[in-house]
Parts: sequence; structure tokens; C-alpha cells
Amino acid sequence: QLYPDGPDSVIAAGVLSDEQESSLRQIARWHSGGLAARFVITPSSVVGALQNDVSADEIRAVLSEALPGSADSPLAHLVNESIEKAQVLSLHAADSESHLVVTDEMTRQLLLSDRRLGTLGLSSTDDGTLRSPLSGDQVRELLLAEGYPVLLKSADGQLLPGGGRQQPECAAPGGG
Repeated sequence: QLYPDGPDSVIAAGVLSDEQESSLRQIARWHSGGLAARFVITPSSVVGALQNDVSADEIRAVLSEALPGSADSPLAHLVNESIEKAQVLSLHAADSESHLVVTDEMTRQLLLSDRRLGTLGLSSTDDGTLRSPLSGDQVRELLLAEGYPVLLKSADGQLLPGGGRQQPECAAPGGG
């Protein structure tokens, strides 16, 4: 049995099935809680799951199975917002620069005008792609730090499995 534990986590009251624990670990960071395991779901962990080819529907299904009736919960809103934001922004490295493909014009304009992203040196191309002279890793790290979930893709639009460090590492067993 799982229970909400704040706006971004669930706590297990008892031992979870292997399948349930595995599903939760795909979309959340696991924290050892002594007798009760705690799973923290963050925008970064949701993007990490998407990056690792877990579909939006699968993420939502894990959440609804873990917490029946949670469709209007703060946790469900966090998950849905993270999925929506990540699906409009993708990044791929090209030679010595990075390309951002933005499918939402408002997000595109926001990226261009956000002063916190000035170090990216973003410029717009004729096809609407945003270019940065920085490496993909540098662009990804800054975007994530400033609250812009981004999916890493190949030049032909395929998700790159793993996606770097978007999903935080799980806490070590026995850690806090």
C-alpha cells in the first residue's frame, strides 16, 4: 500500500511487489526510509523516465496504480506539467554546436528572452530551430537548472536512451 507523502512523494506502508517497486523506480527517486520506502517524483525524474522510453501514458498509469484517485492531486499535476513541458523541447548536438527544436512558439519566445539563458547564446534559424555554440551537455544542464525540461534526441529525432543525468541517481540502500 502506498500513501501520499507531501506534494511530490509517496511512501510505502509495507513491502512492495517487485513489479510495483520497479515501476516506481522508473519515474521517481527512491529513498531508503528504514522500514518504509519513499519515492520522490520530480520534473527531472519524469523527464528521465521519458528519456528512457517510458511513455507519458505509462508514467500516468504507474501513478494512478500507486495512488488510486490521485488524478487531481498536486503530484498528478506535477507529472502532467513535466510531461507537457518536455514534449515541446528537444535538444541534439550538431558538430560543435547544439540545436533546440521547440514545437511551441510561446516556449520558443520565452527561451530567447529569458536572461538566465543568456550564456547559451541562442539564435534562431530560418526553420525556427534555436542554435547555441555550446555543447549539448552544457545546454542541457543550464536548461534543466532553470526549469526547462528537455529531451535529448538524435539529429533524426529519435530519443537517446539514458539521456545523461536527467534522472537523479537513486539513494544507496541504507542511505537517507
